[in-house]
Amino acid sequence: MKNFFVYCLIAFLTFLSSDIVFAQKVDRCGIESEQAEARAESYLTDERFSSLLELDGIDPPPVESLRVMTHVEDPEACAEIAFRKEEVERESFFYVAGDYYFQIVLLRPRNEWVDRDGILDAPRGLFIVYDSEFEGIAMYLH
Repeated sequence: MKNFFVYCLIAFLTFLSSDIVFAQKVDRCGIESEQAEARAESYLTDERFSSLLELDGIDPPPVESLRVMTHVEDPEACAEIAFRKEEVERESFFYVAGDYYFQIVLLRPRNEWVDRDGILDAPRGLFIVYDSEFEGIAMYLH
């Protein structure tokens, strides 16, 4: 049992140190992406996805209200949810529609990845919904 504890501790410290060494906080607010915007629009308009939102108690806002989250219009949201650890394998983009904030996480092209064990099994991306208090309330794989 002692060896197992030591192994877990070493693994955990290795994980933390790689985060400390390689992770930088980056401001992702105001960054646009046609691919991410199309993904967000599909979640709000495609019946399959919008019905998932409704099942989770989220009233899908009109797609016409979708816009990129900016420092001018959303300073608190930018500080709370868009200033985050930079990820080598994924990029995050932030949008606002109605009373919700959305984070679209897209997988970077494979040729930009850092070679790490198991990274090939990563999902293609995520769609994360935040409420007006910047609390994550739903997350979907895409």
